Amino acid sequence: MLDARNLKRLFKGILVASFVPGCGGVDRDQFTTNACTGNNDLDGLTATPAVDYMELRQTVAFSEPPMTEVIAKQGSACANASGTTCSDTLATLTVTGGWTRSSGFFDGGPTTRYLVFTRGDEVGAVASLDDLKKFLAPIENPRDAIFLIDNELSGHRVICEENNTAAVDDGFHILTTSGTACGEGSHRDEHVVHVSSTGVITVKETVVIEEGDSGCVIGRRPEGLIASNPPRGARSMGAYFAEASQLEAASVFAFERLEGELRTYRAPRTLVRDARRARNDEVRHARMTRRLAKKNGGTPVAARVRQMSGRAWMEFVKENAVEGCIRETFGALVATYQAQHATDEHIKRAMGVIANDETRHASLAWRVAKWAEARLSAEERAEVRALQRAELQRMRCHLSHEDAPLPAAGYPGRDESIRLLAGFSAAIGMG
Repeated sequence: MLDARNLKRLFKGILVASFVPGCGGVDRDQFTTNACTGNNDLDGLTATPAVDYMELRQTVAFSEPPMTEVIAKQGSACANASGTTCSDTLATLTVTGGWTRSSGFFDGGPTTRYLVFTRGDEVGAVASLDDLKKFLAPIENPRDAIFLIDNELSGHRVICEENNTAAVDDGFHILTTSGTACGEGSHRDEHVVHVSSTGVITVKETVVIEEGDSGCVIGRRPEGLIASNPPRGARSMGAYFAEASQLEAASVFAFERLEGELRTYRAPRTLVRDARRARNDEVRHARMTRRLAKKNGGTPVAARVRQMSGRAWMEFVKENAVEGCIRETFGALVATYQAQHATDEHIKRAMGVIANDETRHASLAWRVAKWAEARLSAEERAEVRALQRAELQRMRCHLSHEDAPLPAAGYPGRDESIRLLAGFSAAIGMG
Protein backbone atom coordinates (compact mmCIF):
# COMPACT_ATOMS: atom_id res chain seq x y z
CA MET A 1 0.00 0.00 0.00
CA LEU A 2 1.20 3.54 -0.77
CA ASP A 3 1.40 4.89 2.77
CA ALA A 4 3.41 8.04 3.51
CA ARG A 5 6.63 6.12 4.15
CA ASN A 6 6.37 4.15 0.91
CA LEU A 7 5.48 7.28 -1.04
CA LYS A 8 8.62 8.98 0.26
CA ARG A 9 10.68 6.00 -0.94
CA LEU A 10 8.90 6.10 -4.29
CA PHE A 11 9.57 9.83 -4.69
CA LYS A 12 13.24 9.33 -3.83
CA GLY A 13 13.61 6.76 -6.58
CA ILE A 14 11.88 8.61 -9.42
CA LEU A 15 14.72 9.49 -11.78
CA VAL A 16 13.32 8.17 -15.06
CA ALA A 17 13.24 10.14 -18.32
CA SER A 18 10.33 9.74 -20.68
CA PHE A 19 9.00 10.45 -24.11
CA VAL A 20 6.04 12.82 -24.25
CA PRO A 21 3.39 12.08 -26.93
CA GLY A 22 2.72 15.05 -29.16
CA CYS A 23 -0.05 17.42 -28.12
CA GLY A 24 -0.58 19.18 -31.42
CA GLY A 25 0.66 22.53 -32.63
CA VAL A 26 1.98 24.38 -35.65
CA ASP A 27 3.78 22.27 -38.29
CA ARG A 28 7.51 22.53 -37.43
CA ASP A 29 8.80 21.36 -40.82
CA GLN A 30 8.38 24.83 -42.33
CA PHE A 31 10.94 26.38 -39.96
CA THR A 32 14.58 25.90 -40.93
CA THR A 33 16.65 28.03 -38.54
CA ASN A 34 16.65 29.31 -34.97
CA ALA A 35 17.12 33.08 -35.04
CA CYS A 36 17.30 33.54 -31.27
CA THR A 37 20.75 34.68 -30.15
CA GLY A 38 20.65 35.12 -26.40
CA ASN A 39 19.58 37.71 -23.86
CA ASN A 40 20.55 40.91 -25.73
CA ASP A 41 17.49 42.20 -27.58
CA LEU A 42 19.67 44.19 -29.98
CA ASP A 43 21.99 41.35 -31.05
CA GLY A 44 21.98 41.10 -34.84
CA LEU A 45 19.70 44.11 -35.35
CA THR A 46 20.47 45.98 -38.61
CA ALA A 47 19.49 49.60 -39.23
CA THR A 48 19.37 51.21 -42.69
CA PRO A 49 21.57 53.16 -43.11
CA ALA A 50 23.92 51.48 -40.65
CA VAL A 51 24.58 53.00 -37.24
CA ASP A 52 27.59 52.93 -34.94
CA TYR A 53 25.59 52.33 -31.79
CA MET A 54 22.09 51.43 -30.59
CA GLU A 55 20.67 51.58 -27.08
CA LEU A 56 17.25 50.25 -26.02
CA ARG A 57 15.75 52.19 -23.13
CA GLN A 58 12.69 51.36 -21.07
CA THR A 59 10.59 53.53 -18.77
CA VAL A 60 8.70 51.75 -16.00
CA ALA A 61 5.52 53.67 -15.26
CA PHE A 62 4.67 52.22 -11.84
CA SER A 63 7.66 53.84 -10.10
CA GLU A 64 7.46 57.41 -8.81
CA PRO A 65 9.02 59.25 -10.49
CA PRO A 66 9.01 56.97 -13.57
CA MET A 67 12.33 55.13 -13.86
CA THR A 68 14.20 54.86 -17.17
CA GLU A 69 16.82 52.13 -17.61
CA VAL A 70 19.03 50.89 -20.44
CA ILE A 71 18.13 47.26 -21.14
CA ALA A 72 20.32 46.51 -24.17
CA LYS A 73 23.23 47.97 -26.13
CA GLN A 74 24.92 47.19 -29.44
CA GLY A 75 28.03 48.73 -30.99
CA SER A 76 30.31 51.52 -29.78
CA ALA A 77 28.78 54.90 -28.97
CA CYS A 78 30.02 57.76 -31.17
CA ALA A 79 32.66 55.45 -32.69
CA ASN A 80 32.89 57.48 -35.91
CA ALA A 81 32.15 60.94 -34.50
CA SER A 82 34.51 63.81 -35.32
CA GLY A 83 34.56 65.27 -31.81
CA THR A 84 33.07 65.14 -28.32
CA THR A 85 29.76 66.74 -29.22
CA CYS A 86 28.23 63.34 -30.03
CA SER A 87 29.08 61.90 -26.60
CA ASP A 88 27.83 65.00 -24.80
CA THR A 89 24.56 64.98 -26.70
CA LEU A 90 24.01 61.26 -26.06
CA ALA A 91 24.65 61.69 -22.33
CA THR A 92 22.04 64.45 -21.98
CA LEU A 93 19.49 63.17 -24.50
CA THR A 94 15.89 63.07 -23.27
CA VAL A 95 13.14 61.51 -25.35
CA THR A 96 9.42 62.21 -25.21
CA GLY A 97 7.19 59.36 -26.28
CA GLY A 98 7.97 55.76 -27.12
CA TRP A 99 5.90 52.67 -27.74
CA THR A 100 4.02 50.75 -25.05
CA ARG A 101 4.96 47.15 -24.41
CA SER A 102 3.01 44.94 -22.02
CA SER A 103 5.24 42.90 -19.72
CA GLY A 104 2.60 41.24 -17.55
CA PHE A 105 1.07 42.42 -14.28
CA PHE A 106 3.42 40.51 -12.02
CA ASP A 107 6.47 41.98 -13.75
CA GLY A 108 5.39 45.55 -13.20
CA GLY A 109 2.80 46.17 -15.91
CA PRO A 110 3.18 48.08 -19.19
CA THR A 111 6.45 49.80 -20.01
CA THR A 112 7.43 52.43 -22.57
CA ARG A 113 10.39 51.73 -24.83
CA TYR A 114 12.45 53.71 -27.31
CA LEU A 115 15.77 53.41 -29.15
CA VAL A 116 18.61 55.92 -29.25
CA PHE A 117 21.47 55.66 -31.73
CA THR A 118 24.61 57.33 -33.01
CA ARG A 119 25.65 57.51 -36.65
CA GLY A 120 28.84 59.49 -37.20
CA ASP A 121 28.18 62.83 -35.47
CA GLU A 122 24.41 62.27 -35.45
CA VAL A 123 22.56 61.35 -32.26
CA GLY A 124 18.98 60.27 -32.80
CA ALA A 125 16.00 58.52 -31.26
CA VAL A 126 13.32 56.15 -32.49
CA ALA A 127 10.20 56.80 -30.43
CA SER A 128 7.33 55.05 -32.24
CA LEU A 129 6.69 51.67 -33.82
CA ASP A 130 6.19 53.29 -37.23
CA ASP A 131 9.56 54.99 -36.94
CA LEU A 132 11.11 51.73 -35.74
CA LYS A 133 9.93 49.94 -38.88
CA LYS A 134 11.39 52.68 -41.07
CA PHE A 135 14.62 52.54 -39.06
CA LEU A 136 15.02 48.79 -39.70
CA ALA A 137 13.49 48.50 -43.19
CA PRO A 138 13.90 46.66 -45.38
CA ILE A 139 13.45 43.69 -43.03
CA GLU A 140 16.04 41.36 -44.52
CA ASN A 141 17.29 39.92 -41.25
CA PRO A 142 15.23 37.55 -39.04
CA ARG A 143 16.55 39.29 -35.92
CA ASP A 144 14.83 42.47 -37.08
CA ALA A 145 11.59 40.51 -37.55
CA ILE A 146 11.82 39.00 -34.06
CA PHE A 147 12.53 42.41 -32.50
CA LEU A 148 9.42 43.87 -34.15
CA ILE A 149 7.25 40.98 -32.94
CA ASP A 150 8.59 41.29 -29.41
CA ASN A 151 7.80 44.99 -29.28
CA GLU A 152 4.55 45.21 -31.26
CA LEU A 153 2.68 41.93 -30.84
CA SER A 154 1.43 42.01 -27.26
CA GLY A 155 1.37 38.66 -25.48
CA HIS A 156 3.46 36.80 -28.07
CA ARG A 157 6.75 35.10 -27.24
CA VAL A 158 9.06 33.72 -29.92
CA ILE A 159 9.71 30.01 -29.25
CA CYS A 160 13.50 29.96 -28.89
CA GLU A 161 13.93 26.31 -27.89
CA GLU A 162 13.80 25.05 -31.50
CA ASN A 163 13.84 26.19 -35.14
CA ASN A 164 11.54 29.20 -35.35
CA THR A 165 12.27 31.04 -38.61
CA ALA A 166 11.52 30.58 -42.30
CA ALA A 167 12.46 33.02 -45.08
CA VAL A 168 9.50 33.61 -47.43
CA ASP A 169 8.95 35.71 -50.54
CA ASP A 170 8.22 38.94 -48.67
CA GLY A 171 9.92 38.71 -45.30
CA PHE A 172 9.87 35.97 -42.67
CA HIS A 173 7.59 33.53 -40.92
CA ILE A 174 8.29 33.32 -37.17
CA LEU A 175 7.01 30.71 -34.68
CA THR A 176 5.47 32.24 -31.55
CA THR A 177 3.35 31.23 -28.59
CA SER A 178 0.83 33.19 -26.55
CA GLY A 179 -1.68 32.82 -23.78
CA THR A 180 -1.82 30.59 -20.76
CA ALA A 181 -3.62 27.35 -19.98
CA CYS A 182 -4.32 28.45 -16.44
CA GLY A 183 -7.96 29.17 -15.69
CA GLU A 184 -11.24 28.03 -17.18
CA GLY A 185 -11.80 29.56 -20.63
CA SER A 186 -8.13 30.35 -21.19
CA HIS A 187 -5.91 28.62 -23.73
CA ARG A 188 -2.31 28.45 -24.89
CA ASP A 189 -1.73 28.98 -28.62
CA GLU A 190 1.01 28.65 -31.20
CA HIS A 191 1.21 30.99 -34.19
CA VAL A 192 2.89 31.51 -37.52
CA VAL A 193 3.58 35.25 -37.69
CA HIS A 194 4.54 36.92 -40.96
CA VAL A 195 6.78 40.00 -40.89
CA SER A 196 6.98 41.73 -44.27
CA SER A 197 9.99 43.55 -45.69
CA THR A 198 8.37 46.84 -44.61
CA GLY A 199 7.69 45.58 -41.08
CA VAL A 200 3.97 44.83 -41.40
CA ILE A 201 3.07 42.05 -38.94
CA THR A 202 0.32 39.53 -39.73
CA VAL A 203 -0.67 36.43 -37.74
CA LYS A 204 -1.03 33.86 -40.53
CA GLU A 205 -1.97 30.80 -38.48
CA THR A 206 -3.08 30.08 -34.93
CA VAL A 207 -3.39 26.63 -33.33
CA VAL A 208 -4.79 26.09 -29.83
CA ILE A 209 -2.35 23.66 -28.25
CA GLU A 210 -3.82 23.50 -24.75
CA GLU A 211 -7.17 24.38 -23.23
CA GLY A 212 -7.30 26.14 -19.89
CA ASP A 213 -6.86 24.14 -16.73
CA SER A 214 -9.12 25.25 -13.89
CA GLY A 215 -6.37 24.24 -11.45
CA CYS A 216 -3.06 25.24 -12.98
CA VAL A 217 -1.03 24.31 -9.92
CA ILE A 218 -1.04 20.51 -9.88
CA GLY A 219 -2.77 19.17 -6.79
CA ARG A 220 -6.22 18.26 -5.44
CA ARG A 221 -8.90 20.61 -6.80
CA PRO A 222 -12.42 20.77 -5.37
CA GLU A 223 -15.36 20.34 -7.71
CA GLY A 224 -16.90 23.77 -8.29
CA LEU A 225 -13.63 25.69 -8.09
CA ILE A 226 -14.01 29.09 -9.79
CA ALA A 227 -10.50 29.75 -11.11
CA SER A 228 -9.29 33.25 -11.77
CA ASN A 229 -7.38 33.86 -14.99
CA PRO A 230 -3.88 35.10 -14.19
CA PRO A 231 -2.53 37.96 -16.28
CA ARG A 232 -0.62 36.91 -19.36
CA GLY A 233 3.10 37.37 -19.44
CA ALA A 234 6.19 35.77 -18.00
CA ARG A 235 5.45 34.00 -14.72
CA SER A 236 7.34 35.38 -11.74
CA MET A 237 7.94 34.04 -8.24
CA GLY A 238 5.13 36.20 -6.92
CA ALA A 239 2.75 34.93 -9.59
CA TYR A 240 3.69 31.31 -8.90
CA PHE A 241 3.02 31.54 -5.18
CA ALA A 242 -0.16 33.58 -5.77
CA GLU A 243 -1.50 30.69 -7.87
CA ALA A 244 -0.29 28.19 -5.28
CA SER A 245 -1.99 30.02 -2.41
CA GLN A 246 -5.31 30.02 -4.26
CA LEU A 247 -5.10 26.27 -4.91
CA GLU A 248 -4.01 25.54 -1.33
CA ALA A 249 -7.02 27.50 -0.08
CA ALA A 250 -9.28 25.65 -2.51
CA SER A 251 -7.97 22.35 -1.13
CA VAL A 252 -9.48 23.28 2.25
CA PHE A 253 -12.92 22.96 0.64
CA ALA A 254 -11.88 19.72 -1.06
CA PHE A 255 -10.92 18.05 2.21
CA GLU A 256 -14.00 19.36 4.04
CA ARG A 257 -16.12 17.68 1.39
CA LEU A 258 -14.00 14.52 1.49
CA GLU A 259 -14.46 14.26 5.25
CA GLY A 260 -18.24 14.62 4.92
CA GLU A 261 -18.47 12.03 2.15
CA LEU A 262 -16.31 9.57 4.04
CA ARG A 263 -18.77 9.87 6.94
CA THR A 264 -21.73 9.43 4.58
CA TYR A 265 -20.27 6.26 3.08
CA ARG A 266 -19.26 4.90 6.51
CA ALA A 267 -15.53 4.86 5.89
CA PRO A 268 -13.14 3.79 8.66
CA ARG A 269 -12.68 6.42 11.37
CA THR A 270 -8.97 6.77 10.60
CA LEU A 271 -9.78 7.99 7.08
CA VAL A 272 -12.28 10.55 8.40
CA ARG A 273 -9.77 11.74 11.00
CA ASP A 274 -6.97 12.09 8.46
CA ALA A 275 -9.21 14.03 6.05
CA ARG A 276 -9.92 16.52 8.84
CA ARG A 277 -6.20 16.78 9.60
CA ALA A 278 -5.46 17.37 5.91
CA ARG A 279 -8.03 20.16 5.85
CA ASN A 280 -6.20 21.89 8.71
CA ASP A 281 -2.87 21.39 6.93
CA GLU A 282 -4.22 23.15 3.85
CA VAL A 283 -5.28 26.17 5.91
CA ARG A 284 -1.67 26.44 7.06
CA HIS A 285 -0.30 25.91 3.53
CA ALA A 286 -2.55 28.66 2.16
CA ARG A 287 -1.17 31.09 4.73
CA MET A 288 2.43 30.07 4.01
CA THR A 289 2.15 30.42 0.23
CA ARG A 290 0.18 33.65 0.57
CA ARG A 291 3.04 35.14 2.60
CA LEU A 292 5.56 33.92 0.01
CA ALA A 293 3.48 35.47 -2.78
CA LYS A 294 3.39 38.86 -1.07
CA LYS A 295 7.08 38.69 -0.19
CA ASN A 296 7.90 38.15 -3.88
CA GLY A 297 5.62 40.85 -5.28
CA GLY A 298 2.58 38.71 -6.07
CA THR A 299 -1.07 39.47 -5.42
CA PRO A 300 -2.87 36.44 -3.93
CA VAL A 301 -6.46 35.85 -5.03
CA ALA A 302 -9.04 34.28 -2.73
CA ALA A 303 -10.29 30.83 -3.68
CA ARG A 304 -13.95 30.74 -4.69
CA VAL A 305 -15.81 27.43 -4.77
CA ARG A 306 -19.44 26.95 -5.77
CA GLN A 307 -21.71 25.22 -3.27
CA MET A 308 -22.04 21.64 -4.54
CA SER A 309 -24.62 18.99 -3.72
CA GLY A 310 -23.71 15.52 -2.52
CA ARG A 311 -22.19 13.14 -5.06
CA ALA A 312 -23.17 9.64 -5.98
CA TRP A 313 -20.79 6.89 -4.88
CA MET A 314 -19.02 6.45 -8.22
CA GLU A 315 -18.51 10.19 -8.67
CA PHE A 316 -16.89 10.28 -5.25
CA VAL A 317 -14.63 7.35 -6.16
CA LYS A 318 -13.63 8.86 -9.52
CA GLU A 319 -12.82 12.23 -7.99
CA ASN A 320 -10.52 10.67 -5.41
CA ALA A 321 -8.85 8.49 -8.04
CA VAL A 322 -8.03 11.45 -10.30
CA GLU A 323 -7.62 14.39 -7.92
CA GLY A 324 -6.08 12.45 -5.04
CA CYS A 325 -4.21 9.45 -6.44
CA ILE A 326 -2.95 11.24 -9.56
CA ARG A 327 -2.86 15.03 -9.23
CA GLU A 328 -2.29 15.32 -5.50
CA THR A 329 0.31 12.56 -5.44
CA PHE A 330 2.23 14.12 -8.30
CA GLY A 331 1.89 17.48 -6.56
CA ALA A 332 3.50 15.93 -3.48
CA LEU A 333 6.34 14.64 -5.65
CA VAL A 334 6.89 18.11 -7.13
CA ALA A 335 6.82 19.66 -3.65
CA THR A 336 9.44 17.12 -2.55
CA TYR A 337 11.58 18.10 -5.53
CA GLN A 338 11.20 21.77 -4.60
CA ALA A 339 12.19 21.11 -1.00
CA GLN A 340 15.43 19.57 -2.28
CA HIS A 341 16.25 22.09 -5.02
CA ALA A 342 15.02 25.53 -3.86
CA THR A 343 17.92 27.99 -3.68
CA ASP A 344 16.05 30.38 -1.37
CA GLU A 345 16.50 28.98 2.15
CA HIS A 346 13.19 30.39 3.43
CA ILE A 347 11.30 28.80 0.53
CA LYS A 348 13.28 25.58 0.95
CA ARG A 349 12.14 25.25 4.58
CA ALA A 350 8.53 26.09 3.69
CA MET A 351 8.47 23.53 0.87
CA GLY A 352 9.91 20.91 3.21
CA VAL A 353 6.91 21.35 5.51
CA ILE A 354 4.44 21.39 2.61
CA ALA A 355 6.03 18.35 0.93
CA ASN A 356 5.81 16.28 4.11
CA ASP A 357 2.14 17.18 4.61
CA GLU A 358 1.22 16.69 0.94
CA THR A 359 2.81 13.24 0.99
CA ARG A 360 0.48 12.31 3.87
CA HIS A 361 -2.47 13.68 1.89
CA ALA A 362 -1.46 11.59 -1.12
CA SER A 363 -1.24 8.53 1.11
CA LEU A 364 -4.77 9.30 2.34
CA ALA A 365 -6.02 9.31 -1.25
CA TRP A 366 -4.50 5.89 -1.93
CA ARG A 367 -5.91 4.49 1.33
CA VAL A 368 -9.37 5.79 0.40
CA ALA A 369 -8.96 4.21 -3.03
CA LYS A 370 -8.00 0.86 -1.51
CA TRP A 371 -11.00 0.95 0.83
CA ALA A 372 -13.35 1.91 -2.02
CA GLU A 373 -11.95 -0.63 -4.48
CA ALA A 374 -13.34 -3.52 -2.46
CA ARG A 375 -16.84 -2.20 -3.22
CA LEU A 376 -16.32 -1.84 -6.98
CA SER A 377 -17.07 -4.27 -9.77
CA ALA A 378 -14.37 -5.25 -12.27
CA GLU A 379 -15.96 -2.92 -14.84
CA GLU A 380 -15.99 -0.02 -12.39
CA ARG A 381 -12.34 -0.58 -11.47
CA ALA A 382 -11.43 -0.55 -15.17
CA GLU A 383 -13.36 2.70 -15.64
CA VAL A 384 -11.46 4.34 -12.77
CA ARG A 385 -8.13 3.15 -14.18
CA ALA A 386 -8.99 4.58 -17.60
CA LEU A 387 -9.79 7.96 -16.05
CA GLN A 388 -6.43 7.97 -14.29
CA ARG A 389 -4.59 7.19 -17.52
CA ALA A 390 -6.46 9.96 -19.31
CA GLU A 391 -5.51 12.43 -16.58
CA LEU A 392 -1.85 11.45 -16.84
CA GLN A 393 -1.93 12.04 -20.59
CA ARG A 394 -3.55 15.44 -20.10
CA MET A 395 -0.85 16.32 -17.57
CA ARG A 396 1.85 15.27 -20.06
CA CYS A 397 0.43 17.71 -22.58
CA HIS A 398 0.24 20.43 -19.95
CA LEU A 399 3.82 19.88 -18.79
CA SER A 400 5.20 19.79 -22.33
CA HIS A 401 4.31 23.50 -22.47
CA GLU A 402 5.47 24.25 -18.92
CA ASP A 403 6.97 27.59 -17.99
CA ALA A 404 10.66 28.15 -17.38
CA PRO A 405 11.98 26.81 -14.04
CA LEU A 406 11.97 28.98 -10.92
CA PRO A 407 15.28 28.06 -9.24
CA ALA A 408 14.69 30.06 -6.05
CA ALA A 409 11.45 28.11 -5.49
CA GLY A 410 12.98 24.85 -6.70
CA TYR A 411 10.21 24.60 -9.28
CA PRO A 412 11.24 22.36 -12.20
CA GLY A 413 11.05 23.48 -15.81
CA ARG A 414 9.54 21.54 -18.68
CA ASP A 415 12.14 18.80 -19.16
CA GLU A 416 12.52 17.98 -15.48
CA SER A 417 8.74 18.08 -14.93
CA ILE A 418 8.30 15.60 -17.77
CA ARG A 419 10.91 13.28 -16.27
CA LEU A 420 9.21 13.46 -12.88
CA LEU A 421 5.83 12.62 -14.39
CA ALA A 422 7.33 9.74 -16.37
CA GLY A 423 8.86 8.27 -13.25
CA PHE A 424 5.62 8.72 -11.33
CA SER A 425 3.56 7.08 -14.10
CA ALA A 426 5.91 4.10 -14.22
CA ALA A 427 5.93 3.73 -10.44
CA ILE A 428 2.14 3.40 -10.28
CA GLY A 429 2.02 1.01 -13.25
CA MET A 430 0.77 3.49 -15.84
CA GLY A 431 4.01 4.37 -17.61
